[in-house]
Amino acid sequence: MAEAREIEKAYNNPTSYQRPQGGNDKDDDEEDYMDEDEKEIFEQMKKERMQEVRERERGREEREEEERIKKENLWYGEYTEIVEQEFLPYVTKADFSAVHFHHKDFERCKIIDKHLQQISSEHKECKFLKLDAEKSPFFVNKLAIKVLPTICLFKKGVLVDQIVGFEELGGKDDFKTIVLTRR
Repeated sequence: MAEAREIEKAYNNPTSYQRPQGGNDKDDDEEDYMDEDEKEIFEQMKKERMQEVRERERGREEREEEERIKKENLWYGEYTEIVEQEFLPYVTKADFSAVHFHHKDFERCKIIDKHLQQISSEHKECKFLKLDAEKSPFFVNKLAIKVLPTICLFKKGVLVDQIVGFEELGGKDDFKTIVLTRR
């Protein structure tokens, strides 16, 4: 909006096309300064340009607002894979988050993936993330993860619970999604 104000101020400056006092050469005066028709055309162009600047500025503000809202709601209601560098920003900024530490070749990790995918679409108040344990040795060590799959549950960035393996889910591969949801 500041750009639009500066342009409008420059256009509205009356000294931009006034004649200086005491000019002697009439031919130079006619060439250097605008007649009434030219001034009218110039004013119309100025109005059109100012309208374009205002619309562009308004569009930019709307895009910035949409981006801000997107960032605030990023990945709520989705089950998304993240990398180690993204772990802290997402977990600490979310009120509730569930991080599945997985290995791409483990069948039981794929079973948990299937269930978390369903749960994430129903529980939009929580961020559901998955992190490859093989590529995240720092957090695997810090959170003392020894068994895969492990789901770490965070509240405002603080670890509040862990679901380790399938023992707490009935010990079988064919448990129902509601069992994991209630856990």
